[in-house]
Amino acid sequence: MDIELVRIIKSYSNNNDLVNSIYYLLTANVLTNKERKLCTKILDQIELLNTFDLSNIINEIDSDFDINDVGCNYESNELIDKINEFIGERKRMLIEVMKKIAYQNIVDSNYDKETIDFVYNRYPEDIDIKEDTTFDDLEVVIENNEEILTGYYSIDNYLKGLIAGTITTIVGSNAQQKNMLCLNIAYNVICKNKNVLYLSIGATKMDVYKRLLIRHSCSKKIFTKLRLNTSYDIRNNEYAKVYYDFKENLLSNIIVADESDYYMSTHFSLLKVLCAYDNQFKNTTGRGIDLIVVDEMSKMKLFDGRKYVNNRNTIANEIYSFLKNQSSSLLSSGKPIPVITTYESIKNYQYNAENNIPDIVYNLSDNIILLINDQVDVSLSQLYFQIFKNLNGSIMNAPVKVNCEYDHWYVYDTIPDYEEDSKQALEEARKENEKLLLDNQAYIGNSNIIMGKLKDIDNNLDSINNKLSKKEKDIFNLDKNEGNGAVSQDILAEFDLD
Repeated sequence: MDIELVRIIKSYSNNNDLVNSIYYLLTANVLTNKERKLCTKILDQIELLNTFDLSNIINEIDSDFDINDVGCNYESNELIDKINEFIGERKRMLIEVMKKIAYQNIVDSNYDKETIDFVYNRYPEDIDIKEDTTFDDLEVVIENNEEILTGYYSIDNYLKGLIAGTITTIVGSNAQQKNMLCLNIAYNVICKNKNVLYLSIGATKMDVYKRLLIRHSCSKKIFTKLRLNTSYDIRNNEYAKVYYDFKENLLSNIIVADESDYYMSTHFSLLKVLCAYDNQFKNTTGRGIDLIVVDEMSKMKLFDGRKYVNNRNTIANEIYSFLKNQSSSLLSSGKPIPVITTYESIKNYQYNAENNIPDIVYNLSDNIILLINDQVDVSLSQLYFQIFKNLNGSIMNAPVKVNCEYDHWYVYDTIPDYEEDSKQALEEARKENEKLLLDNQAYIGNSNIIMGKLKDIDNNLDSINNKLSKKEKDIFNLDKNEGNGAVSQDILAEFDLD
């Protein structure tokens, strides 16, 4: 109970004036529950007894309130001003309280109608919008944006490397092809001292590490190329060389996780995996995750809180949205990174069957690499792919190939020595690509001019043809609809051709 209110009540000597002032205070809707109770009891006693006992009423309502703490009474000519000051101060105090409650609702994501009406409509000047520094930071972004190259000329030439904040999906119906290309991209990235988190769905982490070791055996001439059926035993000298070299030089840059580490059932479990392994990378290399690989997105599980979801489109929509957020800002740190996923299609894609890619996959992927299954040879010595969607806009009109050694889990470029100096090769490829693009635009422009002229000629011929008589058409062999176009002798006789 406010001392100021009690002091105002005490200052009235005339009950009629007090009653009017109390009604004024009640209708202002600024009193607390105890203060409203105090005013109501005063009105009741005045109505019944024409007098009231203020000390008694206060003691009943709030025994801790000491009326002796109230100061001297106000003069009668001051009372109206004091009441208005009291109401004004209470309204300001209530606004601050309401603001705090409304802002807390916003923090807690409780966007009810009252909150929105109060804050956004009545007090727009209180809304604090963070200053946009995107343009000011653009130079820094360009300077610090390191490309992550796949190690394959055709892919890097079109995609300009794996760009932070983007999702690139490898789509195809053959699991071995997608896994091999995906794993080889991851291998090429860790060879550039980048950190890769490899999330494997279906294949165990043991299988993935075996494939990485087999792939590593193809990287140096000092190794004997291992095969899928190799003896994974360090007592095997050839295997031991590969094993220890990979462990010493590359293992710290890759973490493989499978469904024994996470159940891929909720976004929360994925967040825990990303957080744990990002910290592990920071502890071992001093830097967090640089690339996330999700191998076999189509086999991922999703739990909605009540049951497992089996619809592939629903799962893809949920997981892709989650990965897109993480790609834009890993663990809300503001650090953008690229993501690669593989997605197994149900149908066998033909080269020109663009509409077979699921809409969800197409719409939520920034880039799509389509494996052309009908053009791969059965021995898996070559893989054919097409850049089907590209954030930069440049797509392939025809498939290209990369060489493959399936027994060694090795996919290598058709362009010699690309991996040895990939950045220089990519820069040269970009310049060549720009030149070809300009030449192509000029060619298209010239072709359009020529086609326009040819069309004009066709129109002129049609116009002349329409004006010719039947005999004239026969003479000039313009009427192709009758016989073989030969001119009869009786017609020739009418003309002196000697």
